[in-house]
Amino acid sequence: SGCTKKATIEGSSGVIEEIETADEYGITIKEDTVSLIDGTGKEVIINKNPERVIVLFSSFIDIWVKNGGQLVGMIEDSNGNVIPGTEDVETVGTTGTLSLEKIISLEPDLVILSANTSSQAELIPILEDNGIQTIAIDYKFLDDYFKTVRLFSALNDRQDLYEVNLKQVRSDIEEIIAKVP
Repeated sequence: SGCTKKATIEGSSGVIEEIETADEYGITIKEDTVSLIDGTGKEVIINKNPERVIVLFSSFIDIWVKNGGQLVGMIEDSNGNVIPGTEDVETVGTTGTLSLEKIISLEPDLVILSANTSSQAELIPILEDNGIQTIAIDYKFLDDYFKTVRLFSALNDRQDLYEVNLKQVRSDIEEIIAKVP
């Protein structure tokens, strides 16, 4: 693809090798990791295919699942909506009343949260002190949605779902715009 490039790195044995990386929306995708500057301004490097993920922002749950992700925990939807594939996922509270104890007890290797929700951002140092990686996502505009889809599909190593989901949303948007006089 147009965003794929070759990077030359020195391997552990001192041998110079070329690896393919992809860089789109400020997200760098390598063979085993994904890196980006998160919504707090901090660079995070996450291993692909995290197995025990908790999502603390309702809008991210559907995006995570549609892009190949599995969950061990999630925030309770304020409207009572159940996203297909999350029926048996543990809830860790609501937006205003998260249970830090429940989050830690689920032993996540990754917690995805909103950088725009102060109560969630305040959890980052505590989670990191407990050896839990976090991604704080800044989510306000349409491009933030596309970036989130790119990030989640990369973390789950599902390029195929990225292309499908991105095309569908763009097509839906273009269809709506075409109807406007």
